[in-house]
Amino acid sequence: MKAENLNNRKTQVVFITHYNAMNGANQSLLLLLKGIRKLIDIKMVYIYNQKEDEGLFKELIEEQIPVSGIHCSSLFYSTSPFKLLISFPGKLLKNLSSLRKIAKYIKQEKIDLVYSNSSVETLGVFVAKITGIKHIWHVREFGYDDYKLVHLGGKKVKRYFLKLSDSVIAISKSIERYLNLKNAIQVYNPVFDETELSSRKIININQRTSLPNRLGMVGIISETKNQKRGLEALKKLRDRGYNLSIEFWGEVASKEYYKALLTYIERYNLTEYVFFKNFEKDKSKIYSGIDILLMCSMNEAFGRVTIEAMTFGAIVIGFDNAGTAEIITNGKNGLLYNDNTTTLEDQIIYCINNPSRYQEMRIDAESFSKKFTVRQHVHSITNVILSVFGRR
Repeated sequence: MKAENLNNRKTQVVFITHYNAMNGANQSLLLLLKGIRKLIDIKMVYIYNQKEDEGLFKELIEEQIPVSGIHCSSLFYSTSPFKLLISFPGKLLKNLSSLRKIAKYIKQEKIDLVYSNSSVETLGVFVAKITGIKHIWHVREFGYDDYKLVHLGGKKVKRYFLKLSDSVIAISKSIERYLNLKNAIQVYNPVFDETELSSRKIININQRTSLPNRLGMVGIISETKNQKRGLEALKKLRDRGYNLSIEFWGEVASKEYYKALLTYIERYNLTEYVFFKNFEKDKSKIYSGIDILLMCSMNEAFGRVTIEAMTFGAIVIGFDNAGTAEIITNGKNGLLYNDNTTTLEDQIIYCINNPSRYQEMRIDAESFSKKFTVRQHVHSITNVILSVFGRR
């Protein structure tokens, strides 16, 4: 099913993403682009302030998908309200130059649709309105709750801009409820394609026969990802005689938070049980060393690494809220905690003391994870594209 416009040609689409790193949003975008390029004409992917020799830019070059960098900044978001106000005039001038560049390209190439890969990407909707074409906004974050990002003018202004889009895609039911917009539709992220699943060296269920004593957390090192809670669990359980270690996989997003983690580790003599690893493209290298993945983020919009861990045979223990609570059915394909009636430590001990249930949950989780395919995602996104042209 090709996404065709009213002239019966493949829809010409420009994509815009606000950063170049291969974190969750861009991993999902790359899978979408690879899966949908036979159905639409990907004319260009614009990336804010990219580095050509790395990240998404490099991946797109290798996939022979057109890509270009733009000198641009997220206009309405910052981690500080004061910085947001002070920097706004400069950002506006910087962005106007990129806006004119993209608008000129859209008119020359007769583009049909602009697709913004995140709510933090704020240029696309204005380009679409100026040039009179359609716009889709893919919202992958709450904003403040998961990244401490403040929006200029608050949530009301944010919702006003989102309403300007022809369609808004929410990556989870939690995001959809948070947005509460008539033009919003929920579509889960893709985590793998079918070819990758069949060829991927998944750790066999029967290979994990020893006690689950290797904990792990995957994601950027930041306060919102809550790696400290994982360290606290490690300390408490080691104090009680459990032989546990933990690995942290991800780039350091907050140097201050990283230093605080190191201070905690040193204070409680945990150095030989804690390992920090950088971003790794090969997922099997990450999850082969993790028996139990801890998802301690209290407001995870979706939880890509939760699905990844399930696919590779690790049990996920996650905080009972937002996207994590949508993915995990407690006691079936993973475990949930709230640190009130059930603590993180309780659930780790449950896995250790109940090896048969641990194995059963791993089997259920691996089966459940197969739902999050590129094929299903592309089908859903194609329907959204068709709908904005009234062709669905």
